Amino acid sequence: MSQQIVPYISPEEYLRLERQSEYKSEYVNGEIFAMTGASRKHNLVAGNIFRELSQQLKSRQCEAYVGDMRVKVTATGLYTYPDVAASQSLRTSTLTHCWTRRYWSKCFRHQRNVMTA
Repeated sequence: MSQQIVPYISPEEYLRLERQSEYKSEYVNGEIFAMTGASRKHNLVAGNIFRELSQQLKSRQCEAYVGDMRVKVTATGLYTYPDVAASQSLRTSTLTHCWTRRYWSKCFRHQRNVMTA
């Protein structure tokens, strides 16, 4: 059997295509993958995590986002739509941190026993 050749797509081309698309997709190492819908239980869990995280971040210079916020993971070049993401205010930085202990330590500097992923 012959292998199908998958053309490399640059991050810039992915972003251009994604902005014009009617559906969301993820970008990994030059390839684009269409995203599927989630189950009821999945959405309930994501919603509960978002609600709790939002309450924890209320008095901090951090913001929580749910579902439709595209995130670039700078270390890997991955573009994805996590169920829940958090960032310092977008006025001062870009949204690149999602579920990393290093980031949580910035938001929860003086608090113990908080949610970590």
